[in-house]
Amino acid sequence: MKQNATTYENDLPKASWTLSLGHFSIDSYSAFINPIMPFIAAKLGIALTMATTLISISHLCSSIIQPFFGYTADILKKRFFIVWGLILASIFLSFTGAAPNFWILGLCLALGSVGVAFYHPQATGFVKQFSAKNPTKYMSIFLACGTAGFSAGPLISSYFTEHFGLSNMPILMVYGIIVGLLMLKFIPKTSTPDNFKIFKEQALKPDFILSFLNAVKESFSVKDMRILFAISVAKCLTVSSFCVFLPFLWQKMDYSVSKIGVLVFLFVSAGALATIASSHFEKRIGAKRVFYLSMQTILPLTVIFLFTYATHPLVSYIAVILTGFFALLAIPINMVMAQNAVPQYRGLVSGFIGGLSWGIVGVLLPFTGFTAEKIGIPSLLTIVSIFPLICSFFVKGLSKDA
Repeated sequence: MKQNATTYENDLPKASWTLSLGHFSIDSYSAFINPIMPFIAAKLGIALTMATTLISISHLCSSIIQPFFGYTADILKKRFFIVWGLILASIFLSFTGAAPNFWILGLCLALGSVGVAFYHPQATGFVKQFSAKNPTKYMSIFLACGTAGFSAGPLISSYFTEHFGLSNMPILMVYGIIVGLLMLKFIPKTSTPDNFKIFKEQALKPDFILSFLNAVKESFSVKDMRILFAISVAKCLTVSSFCVFLPFLWQKMDYSVSKIGVLVFLFVSAGALATIASSHFEKRIGAKRVFYLSMQTILPLTVIFLFTYATHPLVSYIAVILTGFFALLAIPINMVMAQNAVPQYRGLVSGFIGGLSWGIVGVLLPFTGFTAEKIGIPSLLTIVSIFPLICSFFVKGLSKDA
């Protein structure tokens, strides 16, 4: 039975907040592995390069297939993707700590990360649909909740590991399953039989994949999309490198798992605050200046970290936290501008900006892990921080200051 217009309008705030709660939950699971991976690697006898290869698999499964899921979600518009995506992630990513060997760990990371890939494109498209009056504001809230979850995840997994052990981590799946059931209650049904009929008709056609590739080609024919995607990749490379490699550096410095979890939490929490503040910065100084501020501050802060982490740890912590803030400052603006640039493919675009960009970084992780073993983690982070600076010169090519 279809909802009338008034009821549907009244349900929108509940839907928006439930999507944000789901985003917090699923991103917390996706970040479980960062602070505890050095300890899992030690337990299973895995070297840094192999550990980063596993994380690379996780990135690939959670990110690189998002554009296809986004394209499918644009047609179906079903809650299936967000509900089952969260449940898959909550179950399998909670089992990573209890994995008995390299192969089971890889399987848990892969299946849990597929759940992450299910969730994001459809949920991001729903945010746009349920908050048409002020999309930047609600997109900021949605993305901030995801970033907050990504920052809380290391705190949850490290605290739980220290007090209850890696083998008991599967208990943590409970809250994700509960939130998944809440989404069934509060997210309105937007799919119709016609959506499924259209999808079925298209999927059975030989040119379904061709139509997907044409949508990809059409999206990247837009200059703004190409620039925004390049910026997104550079930002993802920075954030991912800090989240993955700093725990290994701190473990070598004999930091406890809980201390590492707190530091990763502070790094990503600063990014969560930045996503909330993003719209305020945009109103005051304009979108392009936010991009410049976000991208040109990372290298100096990383250099400060390089010269202080061994002798002045407090200063290095401040540098890391500020890096987290500025690295994620322009993320909501990036997403909204990309969706506005290619409005006919919101889910697909979300898959590129919020998914494929992370997937590309995932492909690079084994190489960066090998490089980190050869030249050291601080030097690697300095090199990685150069890329946002380079990409900042492309910002002037954006067609307008949103």
